Amino acid sequence: MTGTASPDNAAQAARWQRLKRILADALEMPAEQQQAFLAQHAYDAHELHELLSLQAAGQSQSPLLDAGSGAMLAEAVSARFGADWLGRELGSYRLVELIARGGMGQVYRAERLDGAPGGDVAIKLVRDGLGSGALASRFFAEREILARLQHPNLARLLDGGVADGVPYLVMELVHGEPIDTYCQRNALTLEQRIALFQTLCGVVHYAHGEGIVHRDLKPDNVLVTHHGDVKLVDFGIAKSLGNQPQAGTATTVRVMTLACASPEQVRGQPITPASDVYSLGVLLYQLLTGQAPYRLDAASDDLEVRKAICETTPVRPSRVVTGAARQALGQGVDAVVMKALSKEPGQRQSSALALSQELSACRHRLAQGQRKTWAGAAVAFVRQRRAPAGAVVGAGVLALAALAVVAWGWHAREVSSQQAHQLQQVQQVHQLQQLQQSLESSLAEIEAGQESLVPASQQRASIAHGVARLAELKDWMATNGLSAQPALHMGIGMAYVRIAQVQGGPQGIHLNDTAGAMGNYALAVAALDTALNHQPDGDTARRARQAKAMAHSGWARLLQWEGQYDEAKSMAAEAVADAAGIAQADVADEQGRLLLARVQLDFAHVLASQQKEAEAQAALHAALALLEAVSPKHPMDPSVAEVLADAHVLRGQRWMHAGSGTASQAGHAVDPGHVGQVAQAVQTVHTIQTSRSAEEAAKAFQQAEDGLEPAVQAQPRSVRLQWRLALVRRDGGVALWRLGREREALANIQRAQQQLQALHQTAPDQPLLQLGVAEVSLALGDILLATGTADAAVQALAPAVALWTDLAPWPSSDRRAQLRHAQALYALGKALLARAPVSSNTLNEPIPADWLQACESFGRSLKLLAPMQPRWPGDPLVPDAARVLEMRQVLRTCPTA
Repeated sequence: MTGTASPDNAAQAARWQRLKRILADALEMPAEQQQAFLAQHAYDAHELHELLSLQAAGQSQSPLLDAGSGAMLAEAVSARFGADWLGRELGSYRLVELIARGGMGQVYRAERLDGAPGGDVAIKLVRDGLGSGALASRFFAEREILARLQHPNLARLLDGGVADGVPYLVMELVHGEPIDTYCQRNALTLEQRIALFQTLCGVVHYAHGEGIVHRDLKPDNVLVTHHGDVKLVDFGIAKSLGNQPQAGTATTVRVMTLACASPEQVRGQPITPASDVYSLGVLLYQLLTGQAPYRLDAASDDLEVRKAICETTPVRPSRVVTGAARQALGQGVDAVVMKALSKEPGQRQSSALALSQELSACRHRLAQGQRKTWAGAAVAFVRQRRAPAGAVVGAGVLALAALAVVAWGWHAREVSSQQAHQLQQVQQVHQLQQLQQSLESSLAEIEAGQESLVPASQQRASIAHGVARLAELKDWMATNGLSAQPALHMGIGMAYVRIAQVQGGPQGIHLNDTAGAMGNYALAVAALDTALNHQPDGDTARRARQAKAMAHSGWARLLQWEGQYDEAKSMAAEAVADAAGIAQADVADEQGRLLLARVQLDFAHVLASQQKEAEAQAALHAALALLEAVSPKHPMDPSVAEVLADAHVLRGQRWMHAGSGTASQAGHAVDPGHVGQVAQAVQTVHTIQTSRSAEEAAKAFQQAEDGLEPAVQAQPRSVRLQWRLALVRRDGGVALWRLGREREALANIQRAQQQLQALHQTAPDQPLLQLGVAEVSLALGDILLATGTADAAVQALAPAVALWTDLAPWPSSDRRAQLRHAQALYALGKALLARAPVSSNTLNEPIPADWLQACESFGRSLKLLAPMQPRWPGDPLVPDAARVLEMRQVLRTCPTA
């Protein structure tokens, strides 16, 4: 017979259940936080004493623990973690492995049930039974924060839900190890550790820009994958700036890792991004020395740790290590770390980005200290970084190598005894060293944007500084009678080429500063011509000719974009002739052949823009033949893969262009009775041609993607390669759309959009990333509109138009940008019209808002198109007459201002 519990027994049982939950929560927290947590949740002093006794027993595992208390403790812990979630299904996932357990709950590896691509995921569950309260509040705050953050170095939030009253998050599964373990296991050098740490600074700075402070930056929350990618995880106690503290995230709860906490966290003061800067300093100290900044023994209690954090100045990192590391850390790194560890927030670096920028200068000094000689290291650097198209990636260092050669008396046959005597003067050598260091720093910062995202404003400042240093160098040469030295002029010319490439391309991520780039290409050619006119030795002459061919080729592409087609064709042809001469002079020189392939490809781009199909195809096929012969010998060289991918992309674009034309009409008279049959036959032929062209284009884009993916895997932190791969996927999506493969097309373009948006959010002022997001969003909007999903099309196109508007006004010479901006406005107007509600009583009802916005978009589009006139027959950068007519007809129905 089953009895019914008395009210007293029921109340006592409920009380024990509540105490078990409180105790289990406390035991999951760091020891220094448990007492405060128990005091907060106990009803009275008697209950607090009871909880503290159980807590002490649980921490000490004392053999004197009575059976009743021990059973309660075991039951409490079991109540929290005893539920077996393994094998359970949550939404579209099955939990297959427990991979972590923390203060907020458990993290499981889960597999997909629907077989969709994407692999396993990580699922984080709030601790059983805590669907409400402080921890649940932190859990939901974490979900909100992760939903706001999109960055390649953050574990992505994929999904979420509630199962049996337990909230859970579905996240990207990161296969990695803590950053300190990774550095130790791979024996990374100091410079490599700093570079890895700077990636972390970048993602923390991004989070701060989104109004989020992480508050728990420690090695376990910074994972590094086997590819070397940094992933910041666990925003469980992160704080949103500008919002009122909420339960579970307020400073008073102080859930943190004490060893990495800032003084203001320990004191319970307001938290700002400066707190994360301090924690970054602690982490950097550990990475560089292998020790924590506060070396306390195992017996130290929380009070000692807190006192050290708030009052003790750590030993400088260089005093902790020995040997060469001590000398290396003394070259400025000490000062950067100690600044980050300042007790007062206002004395630290102003941001995580500022910390990274200070470390960049330290890395340059470390690199200098590792060189045996200035010239020897520069040559080694060039050998490692030599680009397939003429070894201009290391151009800035080549300039330094040339300076070092003169400064240390190398190539003495080129320097008169009087000049050598001048160079031996201490003051002049000191001036040269200062120029070297300053120029090297500027060129390294300029180059950084190709591999890792830095603000465009920072790149522009570095370019201005680099150009100023080059001007100083030329003045120094004239003052010291060295204007006849070809090696120096060669180095200067190559440095100008590198600056022009970062300013305006045409390859890689650049600042879209066409005018500035063309000006520096002109300075590069002038310096290289001067070098060649002074009869240099064989190696100097070869390098100068290579750089000149690259300068002419890049310059030609910019002239093409500006609509100066005749000059572009002439200059590109000259580059091809120079490169062919270099390749023929030494048929065994693969660098020469790759240079020829690169400039042939640029020549094909220029010819294609002028609709010179036969000539463009010939140049493209010549480039492909060279690349396909050389690329198998360099399967792991990302730069070779990138050039080959560019060739496949151009081939795909030419197929797309061929498929977009209209069928030609026969010039013969047609029997009126057969007009319909002839029209149907012409349309059938045109459809077949269009389908074949799209199929060939899709194959070409797929070849480009297949070549770039291994390159991205080889250099996973290369922003340039990620950006290029995203654009290839966009082009492939458009081709798939033309083939009628709608689902694949949308998947490709949406994937490209996500990639570009993540990059753009990291460096929002980089104009090429902004244009890339706008272009892919325009492609997505066009396809969505064609499928009849007008609302989704508007949502894709409105941000694209906003991005183009942010970059406007365009220079009058940039016809390409004006046309694309106008096309985006047209597409948005079409989507708005399609979404506008249709009414049969238009005279009495107000004009729909979408219709009014469409009127505005069409008006802005026509205003951009009005001054654009064809430069030559067949000029592609001219307005589409049908679209112009359509917009004018719609505007007649719009209300006048």
